[in-house]
Amino acid sequence: ADRDGKVTVQMRLPDLTGQLRIMAVAVDRDRYGAAEHALTVTAPLLMEASWPRFAAPGDRFTVPVKFFNSTDRPVSLQIKAEVSGPVELSLDEAQKGLVVEPGRPLTRLLHARATTIGQAQVRIEVLEQGDTQPPLGAHSVAVLPIRPATALHGSVELKAVPAGAEVQI
Repeated sequence: ADRDGKVTVQMRLPDLTGQLRIMAVAVDRDRYGAAEHALTVTAPLLMEASWPRFAAPGDRFTVPVKFFNSTDRPVSLQIKAEVSGPVELSLDEAQKGLVVEPGRPLTRLLHARATTIGQAQVRIEVLEQGDTQPPLGAHSVAVLPIRPATALHGSVELKAVPAGAEVQI
């Protein structure tokens, strides 16, 4: 702490939007003190994608993606997606006229299709188009299990086989 009792701390914050509680405890021999402060963590451009909890091969589904612009100017965006696993994603319709006005959330729909069983990981990224330096950007990562279309089936048979006999299973 400096002469005025102030401390400067650098820390890495998690990739989140929300509120953190910063707490400090000070000890000087037999004197103690504590303080806390709420810190809102946000960015000038936010993106929120709502994926289903799971899908089955052949399922077609729509993923709403909502954009929030907390700057004082309109932001023109370009969407990119990286998909690994059994999901196909179409961005064509979502790209058209993607301009987010300040204080007015915008929702676009992405169209997806599950192809086979497995785990899909999708990273959607948006980057501001134009001359702004550095450009604004946001991303969303989702993991989506593609499960079998039907439940597993089991069959139980009980057969008695006399000693030395054969049975076909």
